[in-house]
Amino acid sequence: MAAQEGQLSSALPPPAVALPDVSMRSTFDSATPTSLPSSIGADTPDADRGRGDVGTVALVFSQTRTPLVDFVRIDDFVPCDFNGDGVVDILALNRRISDGFGYVGAGNGLFVEGPSFDLPFWPAATIVLGSAVDNGIVLANAESAVSFLSPALFAASVQPARPASMSLMRLGAEGTAAPLALIVEGRDRVQVFAAEGASLAPLGEYAVSLATDALDWFRQLREWSPGTATIPVLPESGRALSAAADMNNDGDAELVYCEGEELHVMRDSAGGVLSVATAQLAAAVALRLVDIDKNGYLDAVVLLKTNVLEVCLAFPAN
Repeated sequence: MAAQEGQLSSALPPPAVALPDVSMRSTFDSATPTSLPSSIGADTPDADRGRGDVGTVALVFSQTRTPLVDFVRIDDFVPCDFNGDGVVDILALNRRISDGFGYVGAGNGLFVEGPSFDLPFWPAATIVLGSAVDNGIVLANAESAVSFLSPALFAASVQPARPASMSLMRLGAEGTAAPLALIVEGRDRVQVFAAEGASLAPLGEYAVSLATDALDWFRQLREWSPGTATIPVLPESGRALSAAADMNNDGDAELVYCEGEELHVMRDSAGGVLSVATAQLAAAVALRLVDIDKNGYLDAVVLLKTNVLEVCLAFPAN
């Protein structure tokens, strides 16, 4: 179907279209000690990992796939609620064009093609600001300027610029109001912002502490505070595929990352590294965490290299 033109507006109704072809499958895993891939780190107990060796709630994933547009390569996406119906939608992006491709969510991990949006610039980096359904999204352009967009507010138009290699990272668990770090490849300083209502307040610049792997990044991130002198940063190749979040609602953040053709949710505790859940995927481009089905558990939304969006809906195993 032809995409509808629009701006991010809460008054925009979802289009009436047929569901695309999707596949649904499930994977199961238990909270047992596991060996990590070599790029993540070794599975050796360390009391300094620090949250106590308490019981870990294992998760079950139910997976769906939605094909995206086939006429442009999608290299990023951001969950949001562009039609104001309280259900998570997807804004699919290509960093070299100023168009966003909307996909209307059904609340069950499936999406249908919706409106397209004229963005204020080529989106070099994106992130969800708080909850995907009640706050908004942040876009950054190639000049490192940050603009705030929400379902009811559209940023002023500016001239598109060639996107730099950059990313936005939350300095804490996903779904929290932790500050945001704007990382530009090749720079040794990181800009940090705090969300204040419908705006972002600069908190200053920090030096980069380059993490050796995802586990090292996760451990540094858990200890970060505004008084810390440096910001932990992953190499660019793994930055879009790693996140920290309390996936199983046990009060402690887990490391979530894609490697090869697998999604891993790992708990790092004094008793060692435990697997909370795994899922089989194809090669991935980007990872976002958001509660799609509103069951109280964050779900993993993964953009695959094949222009397919795979959603891993999370449920407690027991």
